[in-house]
Amino acid sequence: MFDPQKVVRIIIRNLKEVGNPLGIKLDTKILGYKESGEFMLYTGMLYQMSPYINRINSIMKILENRFERIVFLAYPFSKLLKSTSKEDYYIGILRKIWEILEKVKIDFSYYPDIDFYSGVILYEMGCDRDFVEYANTVTERLEENGVKKLITIDPHTTYALKVLYPEFVGAKFKVKNYLELLNSSLGMMRKKERKIVFHHPCYYSRYLGIDRAIDGIMEKNNIDCINVRDSRNLTSCCGGIVESISPRLCYEISKNRYSQLKGFGCEVVTACPICLGNLKRFGEVKDLAEILYEVCRHEREN
Repeated sequence: MFDPQKVVRIIIRNLKEVGNPLGIKLDTKILGYKESGEFMLYTGMLYQMSPYINRINSIMKILENRFERIVFLAYPFSKLLKSTSKEDYYIGILRKIWEILEKVKIDFSYYPDIDFYSGVILYEMGCDRDFVEYANTVTERLEENGVKKLITIDPHTTYALKVLYPEFVGAKFKVKNYLELLNSSLGMMRKKERKIVFHHPCYYSRYLGIDRAIDGIMEKNNIDCINVRDSRNLTSCCGGIVESISPRLCYEISKNRYSQLKGFGCEVVTACPICLGNLKRFGEVKDLAEILYEVCRHEREN
């Protein structure tokens, strides 16, 4: 296990210097711009960071308990993380979410210059003071640009902006997760039944109740979701909560969870980039956005 205090210091330094916990420069303009809209699409940068998170964890898993000193001297491995073949895959998920929102006529804009990482990892690691400082900065930048309504697309960013920002810094944004909007916008678009097993992300199911929106979307689109033990508000962790301090423990937790899900013999699906990355190490896993994109495409073609 890596020393949590040292990890936290690196994360805080990276957030201050680069704006994300990895300390790498991300192409924030890769999705382009979309002007004017009732909501601003707010990615929170987690999908963009996910392939790099996965690669960092693979490196740290090898070094854990052996060469910890090297990790803290070399972190964030910037020379090793200039590109990754999986980057296009995660950006593709973002583009699918964008197209789905347009398909169901959600009125949204997108401004990459003010699409920031939420800072939620600081809260998760118990650094409340640093989280407040960071959240205040993000809130001020959004308010300066007249942003009042946000669409979030992952559970960590949603929880941060919907629950933590109002509680810690008094932010008053109206925050809707894209799955909540889709549940109220999608009609019945799929006639053929599709069977999946779903890994419920912790924040969506334990704290935000967005699993109900996910249920609604699946019911409307004839997606049969197998009822799994340790799901919904009792969902098992994918291992993400410990990945920054013990990649080996994270690996074992996600391996066990994937084995449990894959045992049902059908598609494994989740709706969180962290869960997706951790589970995908062991076999095929899809993001829910990929399933919904297929639904929208099928409806468009017919």
